[in-house]
Amino acid sequence: MNRIKPFLPFLLTFLVPRGISYYRAIKIAIKTRPPPRPLPAKTSRGLNILFLSICLFFFMSLPSHSPSYQPNIFELTKSRFHIPTDVLFTRLAMVRPLTSSDEALREKITTPIMRQLYLRFGATTLLTCPFCHPTDPNSYLLHHLPTNTLLPHLIHFLLLGLATSTPISGPSTNAFRTKLSLSALTLVILDFYLTTTYSNSIPPSNSPSVPHGIYWTTLTIRPLIICAHDILSSALIYISATNRLPFIFPSTSPTSAHDPEVVKKRQTHLLTQSSVAMQTALTKLRAFGIARSAVVRDAGVNGLKGRDDEYWRAVVGMEGPTRSGADGHGAGNRDVSAGSVWEEEEVMEAVSRVTNGGGLDVEKVRREADIFVESMTQWLEEGVEDG
Repeated sequence: MNRIKPFLPFLLTFLVPRGISYYRAIKIAIKTRPPPRPLPAKTSRGLNILFLSICLFFFMSLPSHSPSYQPNIFELTKSRFHIPTDVLFTRLAMVRPLTSSDEALREKITTPIMRQLYLRFGATTLLTCPFCHPTDPNSYLLHHLPTNTLLPHLIHFLLLGLATSTPISGPSTNAFRTKLSLSALTLVILDFYLTTTYSNSIPPSNSPSVPHGIYWTTLTIRPLIICAHDILSSALIYISATNRLPFIFPSTSPTSAHDPEVVKKRQTHLLTQSSVAMQTALTKLRAFGIARSAVVRDAGVNGLKGRDDEYWRAVVGMEGPTRSGADGHGAGNRDVSAGSVWEEEEVMEAVSRVTNGGGLDVEKVRREADIFVESMTQWLEEGVEDG
């Protein structure tokens, strides 16, 4: 009790109030959380990609996943570190037939430094590196890192990026894209740090222990850690997408309405809808203008223009003589202006060039006009059928 007394002020003033407030927050969140919802289809696609990643890296963690896999010959023959090379390979020949790679390796691991590099980087790096030298261990490291350390993480980043992309997995999965990418990047940094700094120490000459290589340990542990990362990521995405733990994952809670990213996505969605609505309205206005132009140009005895003028005269007669005079004057101006425009010499020459095929594809224009008219008069045909 006397040992705890110095820490009592800290416990009573800091930890206890925070613990109580956190307990109350969790209790309220559990009571007010929304009901679970079914898993969205896009989120299911993202989880399927993560499942593929889990299966792939679990297969990579198996010792026999590659035909070129070579086990640690010290463990295979139960030999100590300083055993003579000829004795080591004689024991290896008793376990399995020697190959050309074994013969090449026999010439490599004749010194303690090369055996240390063998335990650190494996046989493939020692045999295939064209620029490495025993006096420069970093040269073996540079040859080892891209294919053995960097490549698995690049594959993991690719699958993780596909699983958390908005077009494939939807916004509920994309909300975790940054967090999961940072956690995967942490694994890369940790892996690089261990690979570049850790090395098997050279044991004493009289040590009877069998050396265990870090290369074979990382060959198994690295894919398993990536598997565990993807399993936790899948659980996180599933729980969040189905609204099961909103007090831990705020992306599904009501407070997400104040999230800047969510607000930005909603604004973008509303802007897209508004743009589509404006384009539709503009198309309808153009159709109305074309229809109005057709009415004005049909100036025959029983043409549409005569019916239109008669309609507006009736409307003006009902509204008052002042409006009638103004509209009549305006209608007259429209007729004169329309007639004068079409009777101008430049306009007539342009119409003549177009009619005679002067650089205009008449068939293409006719097809586009037919498509436009059909799309704009479809509601008229539907109204006639309903009537």
